[in-house]
Amino acid sequence: MPQALRLGANPPFRRVEETKGSGFWSVDSSKKARLFEILHKKCCGATLLQKLYDRTLENSQTSEAKEEFNMECTVSWTGASGTRSGMGFVAETGSGHVLMMDGAPDAAKPENGGQNLAPRPMETVLAGTGGCTAYDVVLILKRGRHDVRGCSVKLTSERADTDPKVFTKIHMHFTVTGKGIPASAIERAVAMSHDKYCSASIMLAKTADITTSFDLVEA
Repeated sequence: MPQALRLGANPPFRRVEETKGSGFWSVDSSKKARLFEILHKKCCGATLLQKLYDRTLENSQTSEAKEEFNMECTVSWTGASGTRSGMGFVAETGSGHVLMMDGAPDAAKPENGGQNLAPRPMETVLAGTGGCTAYDVVLILKRGRHDVRGCSVKLTSERADTDPKVFTKIHMHFTVTGKGIPASAIERAVAMSHDKYCSASIMLAKTADITTSFDLVEA
């Protein structure tokens, strides 16, 4: 394939005169250069492939962006199928994962309680919040080129006494392990997650008083 027709290449018109042969190649070099220019800009298969590639990449990036903003999850009751717990549920996420949930046993009315075979639904809310903020903290530290080796966050909470029993207090205690990480960097990462980036904790802050603390462990 001539160099001018390769994907993404600019037509090297100066090389047309160096091409040997007969017929087409015996045509005046200026006409050949003009023809190559037309082929490259309007008709060239490589150019068309390049356009298709660009469009596919653009569509892929748009699709990935939509997935970040539009999430879905299907939660199904498993008790009706004769499972051990009469109040078990399975969640199927849009990203292709499965999460089990179950209720606490109810001594007064066993048929209305679960068997404690999986996390409670509200525990998964708390766990998701912890995952969301820990993800932020690790990412912020990594972007700051800090040598972070480990990160965990323990969430303790209180809920309202009456329905709806929303979270009223949540405390997040981070334990960050690393080498040479200044405490100020961790404090900044936690604050940025709490104030700006963690979608889950910012939503829960509408009803709960959220506080944070951290320990720094030198690796």
